[in-house]
Amino acid sequence: MTSIPPKSNQKSSTFPGRIPSRSGELPVSVSNLHSLKELDLSANFFCLLPFEMEFSLEKLYLSFNKFLGEFPWSTGNFSSLKLLDLRSCGFWGKVPHSIGNFTRLQFLYLGFNNFSGDLLGSIGNLRSLEAIYMSKCNFSGQITSSLRNLTELVVLDMAQNSYGGTIELDVLLTS
Repeated sequence: MTSIPPKSNQKSSTFPGRIPSRSGELPVSVSNLHSLKELDLSANFFCLLPFEMEFSLEKLYLSFNKFLGEFPWSTGNFSSLKLLDLRSCGFWGKVPHSIGNFTRLQFLYLGFNNFSGDLLGSIGNLRSLEAIYMSKCNFSGQITSSLRNLTELVVLDMAQNSYGGTIELDVLLTS
């Protein structure tokens, strides 16, 4: 089973404790780190992302925070993103079709949020995807043949959503 890839062993800074924040907002100064490739802010108490993410991140870990509202899909440059981890963040709303533009994405973790609508129709262009975890998200719609385009896909976790229709085995088994 494919799991979250290990965090890189590249040179990094370690901050003991939590990033200081008076209001649960992520400090705007984080957006000044233009050469940053991996950002792990998991398991904190952030509730707002107040900045535009204009760096060339390859891995963004935001899981287990207390964000309020929708993920700001349109506020940043996600073209370099290979891993997006939004598990259990409190996000809601629709995942826009523009997620299909994140063509380098390999690992997508959306589980345990309150997203809505249909995600499967939007991800057919993500041919590098190896794993999609989207359990308990309130997604709905029909299983689509766009899954056939995901030739690198090893894990598809759609548990406890409201998808319907018929799953044609050739859609999932044909590469």
